[in-house]
Amino acid sequence: MKRLLMYGTIISLIFFLSPSSYTAEVDIKMLGQRMKNALGTISIGVKNDDLLKIMKRKSDLELLRRAVDSSERNSEIIFSSKIEYSKPFLTSLMYDTEAFETFVGFYKKGPIPLSTYSNVLDASWDLEMKARVVKTSNTDRVRVKINTIDEQGKEIHYCIVWYVPFLKDDEQHKTRFDQLSTPTTDFIPAGKWKIWTEKDAKMGPKIPFNCGDDGRNGREIDIFSPK
Repeated sequence: MKRLLMYGTIISLIFFLSPSSYTAEVDIKMLGQRMKNALGTISIGVKNDDLLKIMKRKSDLELLRRAVDSSERNSEIIFSSKIEYSKPFLTSLMYDTEAFETFVGFYKKGPIPLSTYSNVLDASWDLEMKARVVKTSNTDRVRVKINTIDEQGKEIHYCIVWYVPFLKDDEQHKTRFDQLSTPTTDFIPAGKWKIWTEKDAKMGPKIPFNCGDDGRNGREIDIFSPK
C-alpha cells in the first residue's frame, strides 16, 4: 500500500513538471487523485524517524502531521462537492497539490528545504479556507471589495489592485482587478493570497489576505495605496 501511494505520487509529480501540464485544462478528478496520493504518501508512507533526521524540532513534525490530517479532511470536502469549480479556483488548488508533491519529492532525497516545509503549511491553510467557503457558502469564490487609502485613512483613487497566490508570488501568476479603485471589486478564489496596489508606477506594500477564513462569500477590506 505504501509503495503504491509513493509510486502514484511520483507519477503525478512527473506529470505536473512536464511542460504541457502548465497549459492543459485542470481535470478535477485527476487533481483529486494527485492530492490524495500526495497526502496519503506523507500520512502513511513517510516515517517519523526519517523526518526527525531531517527536521530540526519535534514540534515541526507534529505541526506537519496536523497540517496533513487537516488537509485530508478538507480536500475530501472540496473534491466531494457538487460545485462546478471555476478555472481560477482549480488552478490555485493545483498549486496546493504541487506543494505536497514537492515535499514528497524532497523527502526521498533529503534534506527538505525550509521553504518546502513552509509551503506545505501554507497549502494546508489554503485548503482550510477553500473548504470553509465551499461548505458554508456553497461557492468557490469570494466577492472582494477593496478600498484603497493612505495612512491617514483618506481614500486614494485610480489605484490598480493586484493579487497573487501566496504559493506563487511572482509576476507570472499575478492577477489584476478589472477596475481602478476606489472602491474596486472582484471575485477571488477562496484561499491564501497576497494583495497590493499600484499607482504612477509605484507599488504599495504586499499584504497576506486570507480569503474565506470566515466562510463568507463576501468581504470588504482596506489596503494602503503607494506612498
